[in-house]
Amino acid sequence: MIDATFLNRAAALGRDAAAPTLHTLAGDPEHVHTFAVVDGAIEHKRIELPRPAISHRVATLDDLAAAVAEYAMGDAAEIWVDVGRVVGLIDSHRFTRTIQLPLTWSEPYKTILALESHQPKTQAAIVWLLRHSLAGCVSEDLLPIFRGLRFGQKTDGTARIDHGKETLGRAVDAAVVSTTEAAIPERITAAVPIFQNPGLRAAQEIPLTVEIHTATEQLSISPLPDACQIAADRAVADVAEQLVELAAGRWPVYRGTLNYDHRTT
Repeated sequence: MIDATFLNRAAALGRDAAAPTLHTLAGDPEHVHTFAVVDGAIEHKRIELPRPAISHRVATLDDLAAAVAEYAMGDAAEIWVDVGRVVGLIDSHRFTRTIQLPLTWSEPYKTILALESHQPKTQAAIVWLLRHSLAGCVSEDLLPIFRGLRFGQKTDGTARIDHGKETLGRAVDAAVVSTTEAAIPERITAAVPIFQNPGLRAAQEIPLTVEIHTATEQLSISPLPDACQIAADRAVADVAEQLVELAAGRWPVYRGTLNYDHRTT
């Protein structure tokens, strides 16, 4: 590093003589320069400037591993993975170049996350949810059951609360049945890809509960507590396992967030 005395002297000389210059000597790396001041004689001071931070973005884990292998500075490379991204650090001593792969939620997983609000939906909205938003993620047997739901009321009901039935006061009993004669499930399982990135769409199972609101003729489908986080953690663990295989012992793979220069990659 340049000491204060040298900088002050260079500044003073620069006011009366030729301006100081930075230049690279033959054989020096690009970030290493010589500070030259002309004052009858030439005084040199070799300094090392910070390297500019460079970040590359790739599309797949294979691309990331290939890029790290291409640019790695000896054995100083590292790979970090969390729920938001994968970061390949080329030189862990300098923190100046990274290879990044952003991890983005899949549309089915975002749909499941939205169900955490426990907001009741109409029968038509539930049918759309199963037929469109979660298509391929839930059993096809569920669609005719929910499409065939029929809400009704009868008088002189007994005092009970059951799945699909509840008393409304002492004399009115609301009930819902499916015309398919199949039992209305209390719990279903959705197998959804957590990430939409190519090669990372392995499905994770998320248990969902079914709640029937007979008074308003609506239904709620909601994930169990922490089920979405658990599924995301499993997906990140799968990504880490793939990275370990791709690294083949050449670089360490860590789960967590990489911080450097007070910035988060």
